[in-house]
Amino acid sequence: MYPDHGELRFYHTGGAIWVKSFFFSGAGLSADSGLGVFRTADGIWEQYDAKKVCNYANWLENYHLVHEFYNMRCVQYEKAEPNPMHLVIGRLQQKYGAKKVKVVTQNIDNLLGQAGCTDVLHVHGRIQYVHCFSCKHEIWEIEKTGCLQKGFYAILKNHHT
Repeated sequence: MYPDHGELRFYHTGGAIWVKSFFFSGAGLSADSGLGVFRTADGIWEQYDAKKVCNYANWLENYHLVHEFYNMRCVQYEKAEPNPMHLVIGRLQQKYGAKKVKVVTQNIDNLLGQAGCTDVLHVHGRIQYVHCFSCKHEIWEIEKTGCLQKGFYAILKNHHT
């Protein structure tokens, strides 16, 4: 007999509980935290052209627009709180460990981390992470206006473009 905990079933043999869970999330997960989704009728791509703000080949040409876009996301994401689903995933990973509970997200926010996840693969990067285009020096605060190693006027590139 297996205990039923909602939609997840936990199988155990003797005293050990064996759990293998894989979570793959996108914008819908963070929508309940007040973050806009991208592809709906009133989504973010109705306001911005993805080819201009999320395309590596065009990012230098649209440098100021790209940074305006991501800085606006930073302000929005800074105010967001993890929603109940983020918290469930965070609790599961904390309880059973990152080897048994794998988390992959397309989201560039850090709400899963705020919810307690310690190991998340961010396939599109994280909003807070930029690096110097010249030397690849990593900068974790997007407000920085230059690379500490290359100087104030170095060009910064978002990790996810």
